[in-house]
Amino acid sequence: MPIKITQKKLILFIYNELNPIEMDNIKLAIRENETVNAKYKELVGVISPLDSLWQSPNPTSLKIIDQEAHDGFGQIV
Repeated sequence: MPIKITQKKLILFIYNELNPIEMDNIKLAIRENETVNAKYKELVGVISPLDSLWQSPNPTSLKIIDQEAHDGFGQIV
């Protein structure tokens, strides 16, 4: 019985977040179903650039948070 491949399942597949049986089922669907294959390629095209946009917080912001956290410890009685 064919399984329904949702966008959510494809995203989980891309991030390797499915159990091995689901991974195999989706791999098969990507190979054999043009619609699923097209959606997979579309999602990879969108996700790949987004994953490369990861940025760290500004060092000044981290210093402010750290200072505020330490200042709060002196107020505990």
